[in-house]
Amino acid sequence: MVITGNINSICLIFLGLKGDLLLRTPIIEAIKIKFPDVKITVVVDEGNQDIMENNPDIHSVLTLDRNKKNRFRRINNMLTHVLELRRKKFDVMINFYGGGSTILVVFLAQARYRIAFTHQKRAKYANNILIVPPKNSDGHTYHIY
Repeated sequence: MVITGNINSICLIFLGLKGDLLLRTPIIEAIKIKFPDVKITVVVDEGNQDIMENNPDIHSVLTLDRNKKNRFRRINNMLTHVLELRRKKFDVMINFYGGGSTILVVFLAQARYRIAFTHQKRAKYANNILIVPPKNSDGHTYHIY
């Protein structure tokens, strides 16, 4: 599948530790250069929103509480976020986390284009665009997890 048509909104799943989040921030600027009028929403773990909230290229920041101690609260929180993401009707959703329940969240959010940088078998349900892993000069595949 090829991305066609206007791209007005992009959601980036940036869950993970603060260092991971900081390493991913240049992607936001690159997206804004390619799509200057796009509205970017970033989903981060609760407690990491301060890193993203003052970035001028970001339209909104959503936080996700992935506390595993209280199963009911976690499931309720996930469903609430899925409904919120669905309501926003994103054109593109890119999952840079690729682990845990984010594959399900991305699938249920039903963005027009869904991309994940993971090659787990179950990720095929969340992706509708295939990302082929790059190869180095030796012909070995880089695995992005």
